[in-house]
Amino acid sequence: MNYASTEFLILLSTVLIAYYALDRRHQNNLLLAASLVFYSWGDFRCLPLLILICSNAHITGKRLPTLNSEASRRTVLILSLALSVGILCFFKYLGFLCLTFNQLMELLHVQYRFPEPEIILPIGISFYTFQAISYTVDVFRGNCRTTTRLKDTLLFLAYFPQLVAGPIERASDLIPQFDNRRAFCLKGFTDGIFLAAVGLAKKLVIADNISAEVNRVFSNTEAAGITVALSSLAFAIQIYCDFSGYSDIARGVSQMLGITLSRNFDLPYFSTNPSDFWHRWHMSLSTWLRDYVYIPLGGNRKGSVRTSLNLFVTMTLGGLWHGASAHFLLWGAYHGLLLVTYRFLKSLRTKPRPPETLTRRQRVVYAFCFLPLTCYGWVLFRVGSVTQAVSFTKAILIPAQWGSLGDKTALLVAWKLLILGLPVLALDAWALVSRRTEPWGQLRPTHRAILFVAACYLCVIAGELENKSFIYFQF
Repeated sequence: MNYASTEFLILLSTVLIAYYALDRRHQNNLLLAASLVFYSWGDFRCLPLLILICSNAHITGKRLPTLNSEASRRTVLILSLALSVGILCFFKYLGFLCLTFNQLMELLHVQYRFPEPEIILPIGISFYTFQAISYTVDVFRGNCRTTTRLKDTLLFLAYFPQLVAGPIERASDLIPQFDNRRAFCLKGFTDGIFLAAVGLAKKLVIADNISAEVNRVFSNTEAAGITVALSSLAFAIQIYCDFSGYSDIARGVSQMLGITLSRNFDLPYFSTNPSDFWHRWHMSLSTWLRDYVYIPLGGNRKGSVRTSLNLFVTMTLGGLWHGASAHFLLWGAYHGLLLVTYRFLKSLRTKPRPPETLTRRQRVVYAFCFLPLTCYGWVLFRVGSVTQAVSFTKAILIPAQWGSLGDKTALLVAWKLLILGLPVLALDAWALVSRRTEPWGQLRPTHRAILFVAACYLCVIAGELENKSFIYFQF
């Protein structure tokens, strides 16, 4: 079910009609029923898989506190993680592994080919599997309590505002909110409506209108360097507005229900370095990778070389998490290399200067210098193959392939960037200057009402109203 659809609006309205008249237990039952309907809407065949992963996490969570031996607890945890990761790998990576194996056999001139399975990727499997893993690991570490009933664990994993594309929530943050009855709060409710409207405008007006030009460029294997450069910036705006727009809708809808979700973006294109970027982009994923991959690998506790290796492996796995494709692997490895290089250069300075001590002018200069590196990463993310990635990289780096701004495609992309991308960067600049990620929250009610009406009006007259899915739904 698409969040920008009539069906979702009907589902949400139906829930809200009765929600605040119920006690805590029935509020949770209503949310769980709505979540199961929401997830089953697209393909009900995927629902048993969600329940299976939930059951595994729930049983493990109840079993761990009863074990006295550390070895037994670790064994139970490893078996649980193996099942969750195994299910994720089967549905998401088996086809990719078979294809890679067959390509290797061709290179070796071996006639044998492994049958390539046609497996439907369940929507949101990466997100709710990661939440299930965090729940079991946190119970093991003693960072959160165990849920007593299966339906409580299922509500944590299947909560519909963030089920299919995050934010990836922690049990210690979300489950306690389900333990208390949510009373109606007019300010919270109106804030949620406003935030959802802003997110919808980001998606329909900006992201979807830019996507046509971006798709046109990336559907070809070759393009002029100026076109690739402009398109990488256009895709940076598209994916930012698409994903942060979804996150705003999810947070807004959840706020209407009296439940707070974590913020996923913090002005990422004003990042001053690779580390700063991953503290600002998809923050729920980056903190998940830090806590459940990077730190268990050893973090920065085992020397400089091991720390660099841990960073690189973590980011490469993060890239592969986005999809079973070589270009996602390249994208993750590229960001891993950026982090390792930045860490090395930082170690050469006698007095490293943290980003928070920079003046606003210095931050803008540093961000302007770092933005091209981020945009090149989006080229690796968006291309359809390694061959296209090589072709586009050559177009950017070789002056003879740069072309001119007079190219028709380049002009169209530049025009879309001017009328759609520039306002986004201007709003983020406003947020940076005001030192608030969402400065419109501080506006007077009258001004916010005007902005809300403007956002809705733009969605109607300029929004791409076709039933388009959000980019991160595919992950």
